[in-house]
Amino acid sequence: MPTNATALRYDYQSNRRVQVGRALLASMLAALTFGISGGVAQVSTLTADSASDATYTFTLRPYGGEAYTLNYNEGATGTTTTKATGIAALINADGRVNGWVRASSSSAVVTITALQKGVAGSFTLADSDAKLTSADVTTAVDYDQIQFGCAVAYDSSDPTRVYNPKTARAVAKVMTVTPTNPTNDETYTLTIRCDTNGDGVQEVYTWTYKDAAATAQRWVEAFTAAVNTSMPANSIVATENNSVLTLTSEVAGLDFAVEATAMDDAGGAATGTVAVATGTANTPHSFAGVVQCQDYPEMQASSGAYSAYWDGNKGQQCPVILSGLVLVRLDDDVTSIAIGDPVAFRVDNSGAGEVFGSFRNAKSTTDTCTLPSTRARWVDGQVLTDASGLKCALLQLI
Repeated sequence: MPTNATALRYDYQSNRRVQVGRALLASMLAALTFGISGGVAQVSTLTADSASDATYTFTLRPYGGEAYTLNYNEGATGTTTTKATGIAALINADGRVNGWVRASSSSAVVTITALQKGVAGSFTLADSDAKLTSADVTTAVDYDQIQFGCAVAYDSSDPTRVYNPKTARAVAKVMTVTPTNPTNDETYTLTIRCDTNGDGVQEVYTWTYKDAAATAQRWVEAFTAAVNTSMPANSIVATENNSVLTLTSEVAGLDFAVEATAMDDAGGAATGTVAVATGTANTPHSFAGVVQCQDYPEMQASSGAYSAYWDGNKGQQCPVILSGLVLVRLDDDVTSIAIGDPVAFRVDNSGAGEVFGSFRNAKSTTDTCTLPSTRARWVDGQVLTDASGLKCALLQLI
């Protein structure tokens, strides 16, 4: 990490000093600071399985700390609901644990939630009583670590925060097309509108179906074959179940629109009808901008080297360049760029050397998200590589 950070600083400050320096000056005018998202708080439950116990015993241990034993005694009276209510109140009143967890109850279940998101805020819950059952419901997840020069996306639940663009954070759109009573020799038209090449303009794809022996099964089979034959790779795929045509974006976050019509031979209203519905709404990677490389005291190690990322677990905020010229980090395998090439950023880091948000000049199946040319363009096609092997290029954010 420190080597890559040094490389980015070198390229910013030395390599092509005049042009990159002007790029930074212009970009800083359009940069804002955001909080970093991605952290998830642990949630666990205690269930009172019986109301017959006089005393209920369990332990809570904070991450890296010692275990604390808690005992709740209501006597042998009451119900599982009153037991759960009392246990939740006990937790919230205990000064040993109420600084890092909060408890609530519903019926016989006590829900215990960490007050701090991330692994550092997690805890271990164990029941020592035969009448209690403990379970972990939500696993703690650390905040994102966001690499310099990489793309970030807006947090859909909080626009003041950004996070790494990950595949799981976008949702593929699904639409269904259902023919009802398709009639012989009537003409049915299916249209898909989708920006499949990332130029900011939707392409239009249209197919027609007319059959002397029309059935719903033949209808959906014909359109399924037509769509899958005509649509570009990594765009829209069609499936069917003999009665319904289902259209799904192959790249999560890729939006599209569907129209379907029916017409009789005379150009009037058809006997058959077609219904179009949205099965799953599109949730795109809401691109915010590019992470800025900037001096930050907490990022400086004793050796004087710099970390290569902003760390949400340390409460750091992230400066993001929203528009202007900016030097971006490239995938390791990018060797050349041409002006006019697609601008895509990585949403999967499962491969060796892959980093969330790093850029490339080609779509890579479902591993990348492509920006429209109205939002980002390569400036001069040069790939900069320093002694550490880190690759960068100049990008214009619009």
